[in-house]
Amino acid sequence: MVRNRAIGVALGVLLLVVLAVAISRAVSALGSRSDRDAGAAPATTIAIPATRPPAAGSTIAPGSTTPTVTTVPGNLVGNPGFETGTDGWRPIGAATLDRVSVAHEGIWAIRLTGGSEADPGVAFPTVTTTKAKGSMYQASAWVRASQPGQTGEIRLLEYVDGERYAIFRSGLVLGDTGWHHLGVAQLVHVKGSTLGVEVVAPKLPATANLTVDDVTVRLATTK
Repeated sequence: MVRNRAIGVALGVLLLVVLAVAISRAVSALGSRSDRDAGAAPATTIAIPATRPPAAGSTIAPGSTTPTVTTVPGNLVGNPGFETGTDGWRPIGAATLDRVSVAHEGIWAIRLTGGSEADPGVAFPTVTTTKAKGSMYQASAWVRASQPGQTGEIRLLEYVDGERYAIFRSGLVLGDTGWHHLGVAQLVHVKGSTLGVEVVAPKLPATANLTVDDVTVRLATTK
């Protein structure tokens, strides 16, 4: 009986050893498989989009500033408010000019009515002689329509050797019969050219008129 018991104990110990070895191999195999699976997983790549450079037109150089136009005092137009009659002025577009006492400033103004041409107006053809190419001049005038819907236009002209070389114009549809301001600017193309100014009423109806006052042309500088 003692012998049988010893044999049973020995078999039990052997069974425990075999079971421990099997469990150890199983755990090792499972770990190796996990390592292989983890290593086989594909890498994920996230592409970082390239930064688009700004458009050339939107780039501002450091320290740059926008030029400021400053008007130099001193009207170059002689008789700008027609206070001494029509000296220096002449009609254009077959306009009829009448001096009237309904002025924007002062006492007198000029009232123009249409003639045989489509764009009647008044002109001061010789305002000044330019001193430098690239210099800027600004022109302005006050106009008043006899009825709403008329158009007033100011033109700053550059003459070279007596011929029109360049013209800048600005117009406004007059929505009422009050006074309205017109303005335009021009850069000189040729040194020594002559500047002139015109105020015109394009397609002025035969039954209408346009009153003009306080015409100015001034030299401007940029900073």
